[in-house]
Amino acid sequence: MRKINKFLILLLSVSLFAVAGSTAQVVVSKIPVAPRVRQFARPTKYHLWVSDEWRPMGNKYVFAQGYWGIPPTDFSVWKKGYWNKVPKGYVFINGYWETKYNRKK
Repeated sequence: MRKINKFLILLLSVSLFAVAGSTAQVVVSKIPVAPRVRQFARPTKYHLWVSDEWRPMGNKYVFAQGYWGIPPTDFSVWKKGYWNKVPKGYVFINGYWETKYNRKK
């Protein structure tokens, strides 16, 4: 079972890198200012906040407001996206769900 899990994780990782590598990155000269948004009340104890993001559209970024999402597993946490400095400006690195296994013995 562990070999299958490791294989599936490896397969998922490779496919994510292939998809990420196939899209052109939008580079902006300065980081856009995010609008102020209101974070509404948490719907249930199972929801986690998925932070605001910037989505590429054409040659610019558009703001995507955060939302309450249900993690894919009980051990998943949302890793917030961030702006990365590149030689010609900045690109936005999207956030993602990261699984942190609880290894209590």
